[in-house]
Amino acid sequence: MDDYDPREADKVDHEMMVISLDDIADLTARLVGFLKARTISIAIEDRDFQRLRDEAMGQYLSLYPMEPQFEFDREKQSASAPPSVVFVNGAMQPPLLATERGVRLTELFAKYKGWSGAEPASLDEWERGVKRFIDVHGNMYVREITANHIDEFMTTLRRYPRGLTKDMQDQPVAKVIEIANKREHQTGKPVNRIGTATIEKYRAGLGAIFSHGLPPRNIVFFNPAKGLTPDAETAKKKIRKAKPRLSYDDNDVTTIFNSPVYRGQQSKGRRSEPGSVTIRDHCFWLPLLAIFTGARLEKIGQLLCDDVRREDEIDFFWIQTIDDEEQSIKSGSARRRVPIHPMLVQIGFMSYLEERRYKHDRRLFPGLTTSPNGKRTKAFSQWWGRYNHAIGITDPKKVFHSFRHTFVDAAKRGKVPREIRKSLVGHSLGDVHDGYGSEDSIERLAEEIAKVTYCVDLSHLCSH
Repeated sequence: MDDYDPREADKVDHEMMVISLDDIADLTARLVGFLKARTISIAIEDRDFQRLRDEAMGQYLSLYPMEPQFEFDREKQSASAPPSVVFVNGAMQPPLLATERGVRLTELFAKYKGWSGAEPASLDEWERGVKRFIDVHGNMYVREITANHIDEFMTTLRRYPRGLTKDMQDQPVAKVIEIANKREHQTGKPVNRIGTATIEKYRAGLGAIFSHGLPPRNIVFFNPAKGLTPDAETAKKKIRKAKPRLSYDDNDVTTIFNSPVYRGQQSKGRRSEPGSVTIRDHCFWLPLLAIFTGARLEKIGQLLCDDVRREDEIDFFWIQTIDDEEQSIKSGSARRRVPIHPMLVQIGFMSYLEERRYKHDRRLFPGLTTSPNGKRTKAFSQWWGRYNHAIGITDPKKVFHSFRHTFVDAAKRGKVPREIRKSLVGHSLGDVHDGYGSEDSIERLAEEIAKVTYCVDLSHLCSH
């Protein structure tokens, strides 16, 4: 094992040793602590860390040899006698003895659904992905699922039709593809297949589910869905064609907060027309919260009144934390604290909150309605696009999400430390320090977020 080369994994035919899950988990934790004490930052998923762990485990086995349990023979191997330790992409996979396989995919998904931060709209789509994965591979034990299984699943889905006909309903993936292929052959017309974006959603869903089981939960020890793309060439073309979102610049910010919603509108139904009516509802507050918190639109829109809390005399938002790439939780905490910016206080947000509580509103923005897909801000997002255009911001790359970029830009200008910026906007740091040590104090977060300022006069909003 000392001379192990991941590229030679398929050639391994020697006796494999049984290693307990506690051994692997303990070794990983010890390595993380060792590196942290020496201020060495390296991601647990990084190949260098995996190689270091594998080498350390090799030394462990050489010092404390164990009795071999069976001869490893890939041709004779059966599901009832899998190898004790398998190396996947250079990383050591946990033991796969019958008593240590852990849970099946449906069980891990059920645990993920029970997590309070899981979004209903995402869960519905990811549940379809889980069902289709099971159609392809069966309800596997999660510790036995490798990147090859995920890759084969995505390859299969490229042949899955878009929009199922009646005879395809409730059929397994293989049968649906068979019906589609037969129809294509009979009619001579190509069947429209699902696109890369849909396949990527399923991969991201599986990635989120697996991430939920990573240490310290120790349901799985690596994420087989991470880093894969449904189709490398298609993904590259998609990236090239994608329209990146831009930040709102100073002129845009000035335009927005001097537009009719903030200076006076005709009426609730004619918000883009100048007038004398000011309505401090979600249309007024969502852009302000976005530019002074950096949070995503849906995260703000789904806030409850109880999500505004107080600690050490500092008011803050208790915002759901979702990883950008995989929408997955990197630690036991499903929330992040974002102090309420002093400018929001000056504009009157705390008074707005008290009004909502006085009226016994559960939601911070009761005027928003939930769409069929579970999103509370879908209708508002569409309205914002129209409003943006009406007030003269017509660049298609500037959308509501641009506020998030604008916040990050302002935080950089204000010299807010990188780790604090990431903490405020809910990004993972992506190194071994994640999940270890204490989080930043609310006082520190409040001090740093106050450094986020803009070159726009908002005094007309503070006279309310």
